[in-house]
Order: sequence, then structure tokens, then C-alpha cells
Amino acid sequence: MLRLGVLGNSDSWYVADLQWVARARGHVCDQLEFPRLIGAAGAGLKMSRHGESDLLSYDVMIVRTMPPGSLEQVVFRMDLLHQLVDAQIPVLNSPRALQCAVD
Repeated sequence: MLRLGVLGNSDSWYVADLQWVARARGHVCDQLEFPRLIGAAGAGLKMSRHGESDLLSYDVMIVRTMPPGSLEQVVFRMDLLHQLVDAQIPVLNSPRALQCAVD
């Protein structure tokens, strides 16, 4: 069983479709939102969502949105994605791809 995280809008068709396919294949697919992510020094990558979950517990992270934000918010989000890559967690769309697409 894989545990997938999808950074996307809660009311989007693509998150619903990914969750449906994951369930049909016996996997777990959680919808996550960038504004709810928090950083905790020395405690790994954490996110706030009905309590606390460790982002490092996901097998794959799928990025389907990058909401607008302040420079600090965008830098935090990109740094978080790079940390997931550094932890050997596949990130689709990669932070590098997102940076290229924005530029």
C-alpha cells in the first residue's frame, strides 16, 4: 500500500480522481494544502491537518497547485519540496520543474 500526498485544491476534480484511483488500487491518497503546511525546527517536516502528520511518511508527493503568496511563503513552499526530494521522496511536479514553469 502506497501513501500519496496531493498538494491541490480540496474542491478540484483532479484530487477527487487521484483519490478514487488510489482507493481502487488499495492505496491512500491525502489531499493537502500549502497554506496549512508548517515547519518545525528539529522535528522533521510537519504539516497541520487534523492534528499533525509527518510529510516524510508519504511515499509520493504530487504537486498540482502552487497558490500565490508572499515571497516568504513561496520560498518556504519550494524549500519544503526540495527537502522532500532530498529525503528521497518522489515529488511530481518537481521543485525544479515548478521553478522553470514560473520563470
